[in-house]
This record gives sequence, C-alpha cells and structure tokens, in this order.
Amino acid sequence: MKKLLVFALVAMVAGFAGAQTLQGIANSYVYDVSNDTWYQASGTNSWATGGAFQGHDFGIVSSLTLGGQTATWEGGSPNTEADMGWEVFAGATSVAQGNVDLSWINNSGGQYGTDSTWESLTGANVAAGLAPDTVHTVAVWFSATDGNTTVWDSNNGKNYIASFTTAPIPEPATMGLLGLGAVALALRRKMSK
Repeated sequence: MKKLLVFALVAMVAGFAGAQTLQGIANSYVYDVSNDTWYQASGTNSWATGGAFQGHDFGIVSSLTLGGQTATWEGGSPNTEADMGWEVFAGATSVAQGNVDLSWINNSGGQYGTDSTWESLTGANVAAGLAPDTVHTVAVWFSATDGNTTVWDSNNGKNYIASFTTAPIPEPATMGLLGLGAVALALRRKMSK
C-alpha cells in the first residue's frame, strides 16, 4: 500500500511539474486582409512591411478587414485560447467592437517546448456598417487564456491605435448627373453614325 501511495504522489508531482502556467503574450502583428499587408503591434520583425500599426492612417476605405498574429509562452495547456480584440471610435464615442479568434498555427519551442504562435488571416471587417464620410480610430489588443491565467498585449493598457475614414456615399444629384452624361454620350454616338 505504501508503494502505491508513493507512486501516486510521485506521479502527481511530475504532472504538476510538467504543466506550465501561461506566462505571457507578445510579438503581435495586425494583418490588413484586403491589401495583404502586415503591421507591427508589439512585434518588430521586418516582414511586417506596413510598418507600425500604432498611428497608421489607412486613408479612405469602404471596408477594412483586420486579422492578426501573436505569440504566447509557457502555456502548454490544450485549453489555451488567443484572440485579438478591436473597438472602433468616432471621436470619443465607441461605434463598433468585436473579437477575432486566433487559431493555433505552430509550436515554436522555447524553454519548456510550449511557446506557440496564433493567427487569423480572415479577420473581421471593422468598418462594416459605420457612418459614411467619417473619421474613425480603431483600437486593437491581444489576449490569451488557459482557463486560469489571462495575459494581455495591449500597448501598456493604451491599445494599438490606427485611423481610417469611411468612404462617402455619392449624392443622388451626382449619380443623376452621371446618368444624364452617359445618356448624352450614347445619343451623340448614335447621331454621329
């Protein structure tokens, strides 16, 4: 009986020693899906050819689909999940928000063999349904949890902030003039034959 208890105790201690608590998240990037361009959040690799996401202006857009990538370390739990949160503001008013689930893509090793990379190449359209012809800012942050511990990459709590302007909707009068111009060109072409 003593041997069985000693074996159980050793197995339990070995199990706790092998399981690592999620320690951190970093090396994050934001992906502009439509333009196939990566931007640096906390990551600094040069393959992110768009430069820094922080302070970037995407210009006038009709849609802006953002995905992302991040890395966690010392997790190892099959229950670890990672995501990229986002929120859009018009001035100081929040007008849209959501999360992009990041899928596990590889185990990059590390001291305990449990460092992982997470990614989404499909993302979410953060400009969907927003008021036209309006300047917006979009804030993104990254998080991961193993069910017990949650870690954040949020630019020291300030989030990573970029801006964009939603495209204006053409006025009906402008569309009418374009239509009349097309009719005039068609009549002129017909009369010259």
